[in-house]
Amino acid sequence: MNEFNKSNSPKPDQKNGSVLSSDTVASVEAKKMPVLGWWGSILLFLSLLGPGLITGNFGNDAGGITTYSICGAEFGLTMLWMVIPVTLLLIIYQEMSGRMGAVTGKGLSDLIRENFGIKIAFYLMIIKFVAGIANATAEFGGIASSMELLGLKNKYLTVPLIGIIVWVLPIKFSYRRVEKLFLIGILFFGCYIVSGFLSPVEWPEVGRQMITPSFHFNDPKYLMLFIALVGTTIAPWMIFYHQSAVVEKGIKVSDYKYFRWETIFSGLTVGAVIFFIIVTSSSLYDN
Repeated sequence: MNEFNKSNSPKPDQKNGSVLSSDTVASVEAKKMPVLGWWGSILLFLSLLGPGLITGNFGNDAGGITTYSICGAEFGLTMLWMVIPVTLLLIIYQEMSGRMGAVTGKGLSDLIRENFGIKIAFYLMIIKFVAGIANATAEFGGIASSMELLGLKNKYLTVPLIGIIVWVLPIKFSYRRVEKLFLIGILFFGCYIVSGFLSPVEWPEVGRQMITPSFHFNDPKYLMLFIALVGTTIAPWMIFYHQSAVVEKGIKVSDYKYFRWETIFSGLTVGAVIFFIIVTSSSLYDN
């Protein structure tokens, strides 16, 4: 990590002794990046998988899945067009945070404190903490409901047990081990894709609704779901986690050309899950 921070710190110009900006450092490091072959590029891309996939897909949490399901059940396929813009926003969102982490070697909270002062950082962390509590409450509600589906109806036992496991993971295990566990967990999101193909939907209509924006802002429920869909896909905690994960993984500026593809790939997987959840739940829509 010291080598990583050293490589990303401002470097003196060899000619006049001035300090190069981070953008200049990025261009210099990019030029030093050796040209890799096809297989070398694929292997490097696979080695960089993690931060974007975990951040984006685990943003599809209990609250997110509930929101997407309600969108399909209440309005059918009419909100399907929103998958494209929110996916693009997510990719931009993560690309920005990932670039800041790779260039500076620091998390977002560190950068806020250094550039805006301790007071601003303190208030932002308080707001983030309150939002995190609200988000965690929704998660534990989702845990209780999912355990009931598995026949474990005693939520006063299952919720604290899962809570302890979630607490122990980051405390007792390294980031790399937890990252591997999360990557395995992402595979379960493939069930939504399978269920989408099994749903009784008209695919020509799905394609038409995907590219045809539909606005019903005079309907309070539609407006609320519109805001909720954007908010649950691009949550505040994501940029903090994503940037820290980039730093923790040791991603350097010279790697970022390939890491950007990880960001794009991650955003597309999130968009695919949102798409199939709405398509699946739209089969419950009653005109």
